[in-house]
Amino acid sequence: MMSGADFELRVQNGGIYWGSERVSIKGVNWFGFETADFALHGLWCTNMLQLLDFTAQHFNAIRLPFSCELSLNMDARRPGNIDYAANPELQGLTTGQVVDRFIQECARRGLLVLLDMHRLAAAQDIPELWYSAEYPESAVLQGWKTMVLRYKDCWNVFAADLNNEPHGCASWGDGNLRTDWQLAAARIGAVILEANPRLLIFVEGVERNGCVQPCENCWWGGHIAGAAKAPVTLPVEGKLVYSPHVYGPDVFGQPYFSDPSFPDNMPDIWSKHFGFIKQEGHGPAICPGEWGGWAKEGGSDAAWQVKLADWFVEHGITDSFYWCLNPNSGDTGGILQEDWATPRQHKLDIVARAHPNPTKWPQDEVTPAAPAPEDCQVTEVNAWDEGAVRCFQLEAKVTNTGPGPASSMRLRVAAAGELQKAWNATQLPDEGGCWVFDFPDWVGPSGGLAVGANVVVGLIVKGEKPTEFAVV
Repeated sequence: MMSGADFELRVQNGGIYWGSERVSIKGVNWFGFETADFALHGLWCTNMLQLLDFTAQHFNAIRLPFSCELSLNMDARRPGNIDYAANPELQGLTTGQVVDRFIQECARRGLLVLLDMHRLAAAQDIPELWYSAEYPESAVLQGWKTMVLRYKDCWNVFAADLNNEPHGCASWGDGNLRTDWQLAAARIGAVILEANPRLLIFVEGVERNGCVQPCENCWWGGHIAGAAKAPVTLPVEGKLVYSPHVYGPDVFGQPYFSDPSFPDNMPDIWSKHFGFIKQEGHGPAICPGEWGGWAKEGGSDAAWQVKLADWFVEHGITDSFYWCLNPNSGDTGGILQEDWATPRQHKLDIVARAHPNPTKWPQDEVTPAAPAPEDCQVTEVNAWDEGAVRCFQLEAKVTNTGPGPASSMRLRVAAAGELQKAWNATQLPDEGGCWVFDFPDWVGPSGGLAVGANVVVGLIVKGEKPTEFAVV
């Protein structure tokens, strides 16, 4: 069995290497976990293992979008919209356990997994910045640590895409701590590498960059021109991959698609937005995390995709992730047709044109880590009525099942009803629709919560009784 320590990719000379071999990552996106379903899309009609079999025939990696909300509630959520008759192996699993099973099955098929924090709240749109009032940067960091530590020993979980499609007010290199994505990427990347120094760090661009090319819009996450003067710095060498998103006419009518020389005008634009990183020898690798479209025969989008595929080959960009496997992507369609079974061969042909020699990875078993170092048991102690409103007294018993004393915890309770009172805990600011608690003050001076010891947190809630508790 291959452990996490046995497989590692590194960046050198503008490419991604496995030992001395320059690799080719031929990837595809499969979305769903980042939505309010908390499950891969398509499982409402198709078996996950069959879809992975198809994917492994045509690709060697999957970019897996998830939400910060999911990462903070991995085993406090149940997946929705799954046909368990089609997926009996997923029956009774939490969302976290479904992700575990997905990663294990990918490893058995020689598929790498790129973890992608695609949005913050599952039921909301992609935000402009990497944080929000509901999910501050501290929550984002905690979410990443939870994911990275859980899959630290899974050799095929090879990289972290820090934040999906910074846009709008997101800036690069201007020093504004509120908006500067270059600085934030360095902070988030450092936390991830501290938890698992084996991972590659994928950093997307921004939509626009007033410091470098004023008034020129790009795709969300697509503009990396600022990195020429303000590169992202990480504490571990050979781990930085710039991952722009780039699309064609099917997605939005950028002015350059109307140029009389289209699509021959595109290489200069791609070089200006992100290709210069490789062409000028800046060091990091380039791996576009999203590109795609309907690519209908004879149409402008098909011409754009073929041009991009040939440009990848010409400039030695051997790694990318196509958007997407899902047929339910409204502005691009998918590799699969609406039946989630029949492929669109013309799309497979374009991706194969971009990646003529994809690397073959091992096919070895993996075992995700335990979901949390503490165990949480919830008991309803009492219940009563105040007029027409039901009230509940609950106790959450948190036991340290880790290898050593625990000096802190994050007990997250999905907010339901009105929290009237809490005791034997330190209440932290709410995050993502959850009440958050740390150990009570007495735990710290005592040297931490000993292995096998427990803390019982008390709550009184008026109205709806909370049912989702998780220690992260």
